[in-house]
Amino acid sequence: MTKEDKTIQLILDESKKIQDVLNNDLLNRFAEMHNIPKEYNKFYAKQEIVAKNVYFLSVKKKYALWIVNNEGVPCKELMLKGLVTRRSDYPSITRERISTVLDFLLKEDKVSFKKIKKFVKDTENEIHELILNGSKIIAKPVSFTKDPKSYKKIPEQILGMKLWNSLEYNHFVVGSKGYRFKINGVDTFRAPDKVKKNISLLKNVKWIVLPYEEERLPEYYNIDVVGMLDYAWRKRVQELFEPIMHKVDKNSRIEKLSIATF
Repeated sequence: MTKEDKTIQLILDESKKIQDVLNNDLLNRFAEMHNIPKEYNKFYAKQEIVAKNVYFLSVKKKYALWIVNNEGVPCKELMLKGLVTRRSDYPSITRERISTVLDFLLKEDKVSFKKIKKFVKDTENEIHELILNGSKIIAKPVSFTKDPKSYKKIPEQILGMKLWNSLEYNHFVVGSKGYRFKINGVDTFRAPDKVKKNISLLKNVKWIVLPYEEERLPEYYNIDVVGMLDYAWRKRVQELFEPIMHKVDKNSRIEKLSIATF
């Protein structure tokens, strides 16, 4: 039995002792104090998981656990709550790469921030290139959920879809899906006549939505590269690293976090 296995077993044994005290003593006394018959007492404490490594963000209900034991059964499971990786309104590449960073933080015995920083920078460069190419995989997935008349204020994605219908071709209706890009305008030297004719529509709209079936945004749209990069990567990384930002330097390393039980 390894040192880690012994530690996990010790946690399970001690948790069982605490669980028995809570259920067989304290909760029974609590029921008596409130005149609740023992057979109707609904309280029951139970040890569920043992996590080898845990990572909590600075906001409530956002965390990741590397679970090594679930209700007494050895396992290897990554539990994620409230993180980007669980949200469909972020680009697939963002969710995949943040998931990899979490693997670096939780699954390895020693965390190398030098390795993580290189991965983050390489990913940023890759996403930057995808943005310049107008690739849909770095844009926000959006849906046309209901009639615009039902909104007090029309959402940005609906305005972006209406803009596409006006500048390109009529596509978006209720039920349609697409990818939202932030843009700074249009390159009038390369844009087709229809786009030039309706360019005034861009005055108050900073977003355009690419139909789900299209692969990339036409090259004559001037994408807001900084805004897109912040959304798809920089701010997501900043949010993830906020609890340990003081440790993220060139040579910093952190030992694995203490084993915890829940």
